[in-house]
Amino acid sequence: MFPFEHLIKMKSSFCSIRKKVDLNFDYPKKSSHFFVNKLIDVPFVFFFWNKKASAIVPVNIFIKSWNDFFYPSDETSILFIASKNRMIFSYNETFFYADILSNLNSQIIDG
Repeated sequence: MFPFEHLIKMKSSFCSIRKKVDLNFDYPKKSSHFFVNKLIDVPFVFFFWNKKASAIVPVNIFIKSWNDFFYPSDETSILFIASKNRMIFSYNETFFYADILSNLNSQIIDG
């Protein structure tokens, strides 16, 4: 689905960063407000651990346990928000909320 194997190989033309924020894995409840604000009116998200492993996750479950999905040392996880064609990804404790400039929704439908 994503045209790269690893976030480090993502071309800058793939997305446009809307927001960058540092979240603290030691205080997940406080840091969850970032996700609450970005996932308003979104019932579910697609979470990718890598190019071949993903899950459809209800937003309320993701927000309660976001730190069980993302790990500071993992550089391959992506939260895909299909209804907004946006994604959230991280590097260490820095999280990026981005518009996807490629049309991933048509790639999903076309398969």
